[in-house]
Amino acid sequence: NTEKEYVAIGMITELRSIVTKKQTTMAFAKLQDYTGTIDLTFFPKTWEQLKDKIQNEGVYAFRGKVDMGTPAEPRESPSLLIDSIEDINSLQQRSISEVHIQLESGFDKVKEIAVLKDLIFGEQGNGNCLVYFHLDNINGRNYIVKANAQLNVSHSDDFIQSLKDTPKVMDVWTN
Repeated sequence: NTEKEYVAIGMITELRSIVTKKQTTMAFAKLQDYTGTIDLTFFPKTWEQLKDKIQNEGVYAFRGKVDMGTPAEPRESPSLLIDSIEDINSLQQRSISEVHIQLESGFDKVKEIAVLKDLIFGEQGNGNCLVYFHLDNINGRNYIVKANAQLNVSHSDDFIQSLKDTPKVMDVWTN
C-alpha cells in the first residue's frame, strides 16, 4: 500500500453514525480547523475502537489516508479515511527539529566550551534535532552556525536544562 498517511488536527462537527448493510456501525463527521473543513470516514473496525473516545465539538488529531474517489467517480470533496487517533501533545513534541544554543561572546579558545562539546557529543544520536550555535558580536557581526547534520540530539527537558546550565551558554531554545 503506497498511499500516504496524513495527520489532521481540528474540531469534530456533524458526527453521525450509520448501520451498514452488514449490520455493523460506521461513522462520518467533519473536521474543522482555521483553514477549512474535511470530511472524515470511520469504517466499522476503526469506529468500534474509537467511538467511545470521540464526541462532537471535541478537538482531536486523526491519522488516515485521503480518499479522492476514483477517476470515473471523483469525490466532490476529499475525505480522510481514519486509521487511528493520535495524542496531540506527543505530536507537538515530535514536530521539534532544532535545538538553538546562544553562546556568550568573547570566548576565544575551544577548551572554554569543552563542557558544552562533551555534553552535545554525549547526547549524539539520542534524538532527531539539528543543533545551531548563535554567536553574537564576533568582530562586530552575528553568526548562526549549523552543527554537522550527523550530530542529532534530543530536545528533552533534561538535556535542554543541562545545556542552559553549561558555562558560556547564555540561552537555549527549540524550534
